[in-house]
Amino acid sequence: MDVERLRALERRFRETGAVADEARWLTERVRVGLTREAALAFASELGYPAARAARGEDARPPVRNLTDWARLVGRYEDETICARSLFAAARLVGPLVTHALPPPRTQRASELLALAEELFRVWPTRPPESQRDACRQLFQAIEALPPSVTVGLSETTPPARTSLAPIKAREVVALALRAACFTGEGEAAEAARIAEHLTGEPAFPRTIVVDALDGAHSALAWAENRPTPSRPHDERLRAAVLEAIVPWLLSLDHGPSRGV
Repeated sequence: MDVERLRALERRFRETGAVADEARWLTERVRVGLTREAALAFASELGYPAARAARGEDARPPVRNLTDWARLVGRYEDETICARSLFAAARLVGPLVTHALPPPRTQRASELLALAEELFRVWPTRPPESQRDACRQLFQAIEALPPSVTVGLSETTPPARTSLAPIKAREVVALALRAACFTGEGEAAEAARIAEHLTGEPAFPRTIVVDALDGAHSALAWAENRPTPSRPHDERLRAAVLEAIVPWLLSLDHGPSRGV
């Protein structure tokens, strides 16, 4: 009976796409033990509409400040959440990397970004060990790309924000690749060795979530020559991250639903 009801609620949501229908489905998933209450609460705090509706009066106010929101994402105990967040940010701003590059280098950058895009897409379904060399090589190749063109600049003339956007976007992609290099259960020693080799400073992926999301936030604004991100930039970034992490967080794609 539970299975039939669950399937009916999911089917209803898939047909309508309504937040209220998704909330009823998520509530039933929690009731039968397929999604943990703590995971639903976490999704609610991140501002996922259906999770907030499912929590009702128990829902905490969503985190408004983007940096605080990124810290919240990075705090979650499942490192896959951190990795997926980084990948989502990199995929969102990755196309900006080729802006203002010298024409002969644009094709090379586009090829590297396509490889990174594919890696980010398949990473959750493959063991991290099998992708580590590819991550490391891509990281090094993207780091070696030439800087963006900044024409007519002097020491007293700051570069246009539009020329800074590709640089910031490249940093975000590199951070995501760096995280992919050393994400995986029970591999702390190997992670530290690779991170130290690449950067000289060992780090764990969740410590760079804030840098990556803040960087993507700025890149989106600078690409439009705006000094600071606006609400639309904020919403685009949060939506991209939520789309990447919610299925795993709530075990909708059979990922582990774990507590905070």
